[in-house]
Order: sequence, then structure tokens, then C-alpha cells
Amino acid sequence: MRSRPSPRGVTLVELLIAMAVSAIVLVGIVAVVQAQQQAYTDGHRVRAAQSSARSALLFLEQKLPLAGYGMAPSLALDLDRYTSGPCPALLQVSGACKRDRTDDSDELVFYARNPSYWIPPTGVGTAAGHAWTLTTSGVTTAVANIQARDGDVFRKGRILQAVCEGASQYAYFTVSTTTPAPAGGGAVAVPLEAAVSGDPFKRQDAATDDCFETGTARVFEIDRYRLHVRPVTVGTQTDPFLVLDRGVDSAGSTAVDEADEEFVAEGIESIQVAYVLANGSVVGATSGTAITLTAGAPGSASSSNALTTLQFPGAAPEPDESMYSPTSWYRYLMNPPDPARLTDHQANIRAVRIAIVARSPEPDPNDRGTPPILRLNQSAVPSWAGAVGVQDGYERVAFEATIPLPNMLSQGMVFF
Repeated sequence: MRSRPSPRGVTLVELLIAMAVSAIVLVGIVAVVQAQQQAYTDGHRVRAAQSSARSALLFLEQKLPLAGYGMAPSLALDLDRYTSGPCPALLQVSGACKRDRTDDSDELVFYARNPSYWIPPTGVGTAAGHAWTLTTSGVTTAVANIQARDGDVFRKGRILQAVCEGASQYAYFTVSTTTPAPAGGGAVAVPLEAAVSGDPFKRQDAATDDCFETGTARVFEIDRYRLHVRPVTVGTQTDPFLVLDRGVDSAGSTAVDEADEEFVAEGIESIQVAYVLANGSVVGATSGTAITLTAGAPGSASSSNALTTLQFPGAAPEPDESMYSPTSWYRYLMNPPDPARLTDHQANIRAVRIAIVARSPEPDPNDRGTPPILRLNQSAVPSWAGAVGVQDGYERVAFEATIPLPNMLSQGMVFF
């Protein structure tokens, strides 16, 4: 009878070899999983930044083409006038914000008649939406007498435009005190900020013609759009937002402040603005070179990185002209172009080039991210946003677009 062989076990050496091979395989698997997780996280942060940039750019692509609607094109863009809006402490230069900067974000300010209104085709009857009529009491130095509707509220800071029948005369003025319409609607005396000779939106003294007292002169709401970046510091982290300041006391605090700003998009680290002129030149796109602003008319035809801003009021108007006529540029033909139409005057801006830099909402402490991005004439990164070449865990993206301004080609005031 043959004896059965004794069972043979695994030797220690074989066990160690198996463990080593298993460890190598597991390390590889873990590395692959971690790489996939990091790639997913990075992709998620990039997508979040892209979504913010798209939201900001979409807003601008919707609103910016309105610039100058129902107005003189020379008033459509504000390069240096509106400076009383809320200014983030981190962006202040000598206590104020600036339109154009090479070391931080730019501002963009423009105006348009609010298009949400309806006017009776015969000119007789009640307007609807953001349009009204002046009563036969017209406009004084202190108030605008408006035929309002139930529920209307004229808020502090709101710009109003009064246009006579046929658009022969017009004037702008600004509400000084939030004033609701009487219950059920009716005439309301809307208080106005004091007239300022150099401010085209505070010139109720231009509404002296008899046409403002016939009961047919129309009043339209003018929207102000001031877009800028607001960095908000929470703890050790500073989060930037693109916000809209309309210059109107919407919060009811009797002052236009941060509480009145409207959120547009989060994570917007920088908005840079350049201007495309009718002569084909682009102002504000040369890295490190700030835009030079000089008031006057008709502007230079050979300047570089400079814009001539509206100088209001201009020359004395002719007897039958509006006070705004000398600066309206209606007298300068576009086709064939008058030489004044080929200068660097702000009335000759035909498009705005926008660069948006957005970053992910949160940094990744396990990843270097991407460094700050510079576009157009910005050549330095503000201290609150990091530094050139420094990767702080944020993922960043940059979008650019050139947005045309069709209303800059208008050549007359409208009564509709």
C-alpha cells in the first residue's frame, strides 16, 4: 500500500512575493482612481468657471446692443460722468473706481431707453409700461408733472426723458426722491435733482418750450447699466462677482449703495473693455496702455489708445434746436461719412470688445489650478486676485466677444 504524500503549504517567500505583486497592482489602481477623480474635479471646476463666464457674456450680449436706443448716440456710453455709484473698497483708486485700468478690472457704463412700453398709434390715449405723458403743468426746476398709473413708482436716481410731439424738443432729468403714483393713478409731481449745466441727465431747465405743456409730451424711462466687478472677502477667501449698478435706489435706503446692486454672475475675476471706432481702430486693447480720455469735439483722427469724450453742453443751439442738438452729432452725415465721423469721439464707437475672465467658485487645495489670465490692456493682476504666474488652485477661463452697437447709427430723436 502506497502512502499518500503530505500536503504542501505556501512558503513565506511565495507569500511575500504575492503580497508585493498585489501591493503594486493596488498602488496602480489607486493612482488611476485618484487621477480620474482629480480630472473629474478639475473638469467640474472648469465647467463652473465656463458657466459663469457664459452667463456674464450672455447678459452683455443681450443688454449692450440696447445702448443708445431712443437716445442721441453721443449719450449712449458713459466714459467719465457717472462716478457716484457704489465702489468696492478693493477696487478704489484715490477713493473712487475707474472706467479703464491696466492693473484691475474695467467698468462699462451705458444708457438706453427702457423698451418695455406701448404708445397709442394715434398719439391720443394712455401709454403703458415704462412710458407716460406730461400734464399741462409740464416740467419746472423742481418737479416733473407726470400723468401716472396706479402702482407706478418713480424711484430716486431714475433718469427720465421728456420728448415733445414730433421730437422737436427733448430734455432729461433725474428723480431726487422716491415717489409713488396716487392710488388709482393720476397726476403726480415727481421731485427732481437740481439742474447741473454739465450733466446731460439733469437738465430740466431745457424743458422750457411750450410743447412740454400741451399734455402730449411723452416721458420715457432711461436705464443706466454700470457693470463692474465686486470682490467680496469672506474669511481668508475673496470671491469676485459681476454686478449691475443702475444708479437707482431700489432697496429704499434713500441712497444708491451696494444694497441696490444686482447680481449678474459669480466668479468673474475681470472684465476688460475696448472700443471699436467707425474708422476701424480699436481703443483699449494694447497691453499695459491705459485709455486716455479728453473732453472735446470733434476728436482726433489719428490718436492711439485715446477717446474724446462728450463735452456737454456744446455750442449754443440754434433758435429752433434743442439744447442737446450741438452735442447730438445728428448734423454729421454717416454716408458718405463726414470727417467728424471718423474721429475718436465717443459718438463714433460702433462696437465694444469684451473680455471676461472667470474662475471656479472654490480652489482645489490638492491641485495647482491655473494662474490669473490677462486680456486686452490689462497687464497686472490685482493683489486680491493673486499674481502673475502664481497657481492658487483656481481653474480659470477667458472668453472674448465683440458686440456691435446698432443704435449708435441712429440720426434722430424719436417720439415713439
